[in-house]
Amino acid sequence: MVIYMKHPKHGNKVALCDAEAKADEKNGWERYQLGVLLTPVAVVPDVEYVESLEDLRGRWESKFGKKPHHKKTAETLRKELDHGDSTIPD
Repeated sequence: MVIYMKHPKHGNKVALCDAEAKADEKNGWERYQLGVLLTPVAVVPDVEYVESLEDLRGRWESKFGKKPHHKKTAETLRKELDHGDSTIPD
């Protein structure tokens, strides 16, 4: 017989008989079912960081020394920042 035991301070252990488990329970150990601790946890997918339009405009201004045209899209700003050229057409 195998009895799984847990203790808030000492962790987990296995008792080999009911008498051992009862003695452990007097010292603060608790019985638990192994399957209960092994329940699957939902996996959270990785979230890709997308830089805001305002952040892109700030980086663009820092790189090229002037404000970008107010109609430039985030995609255009990214392309220009990646290529180091502020004149890439849309």
